Amino acid sequence: MKSPLIIHLEEYMGAKMPEIDAVTQETTNTSNGMAGKLAQGAMAAGLVVLYKYSRSIDGAEYLAKTSPTDLNLSQLLNQKHQVLVTQLAGYAGSSEIQANTMLSAVVREAMFFVHRENKNHREASAVQTYFGNQRQAILGHLPPELGLGEIMKDETLDDRTNKMEGPISSIAHAIEDIFSSSGASKKD
Repeated sequence: MKSPLIIHLEEYMGAKMPEIDAVTQETTNTSNGMAGKLAQGAMAAGLVVLYKYSRSIDGAEYLAKTSPTDLNLSQLLNQKHQVLVTQLAGYAGSSEIQANTMLSAVVREAMFFVHRENKNHREASAVQTYFGNQRQAILGHLPPELGLGEIMKDETLDDRTNKMEGPISSIAHAIEDIFSSSGASKKD
């Protein structure tokens, strides 16, 4: 299921987010062209970066109070910036400059959207809840080829059970969402 955030990013980037088959872990609608694949990978990676950063109170506070144009990608990635850019460039067959530019554009536009959605709730808890509610949709579009679980030191990102949908999975994910709607008290 696509969230309004994902739909907005797809329209903004002019590309569909990749869809992952929960059973085979294969990406089912990968773009053939470099630009499309870069947009797809940047959308998936950018949303994961924002989700992960929003899990801490300090991170959520930074996302809530900082203008999207002033977001520092290196700060969001905490020494993982170059590794992620290199991985994204390899995934898409682009240069690292193109990958960094696209990732920055996705993160910035996603936060513009989140700020508009939460215009009356610009505190850390609202950002944590918003991204906690997006978790399932984000993970369902995360290509395993990006290797973000390893880069972000979070094996649950690449866990196929997080990408499953259906009545039983929906119940399990609803329970999971209750426990993940707010974040941890410290940064990774």
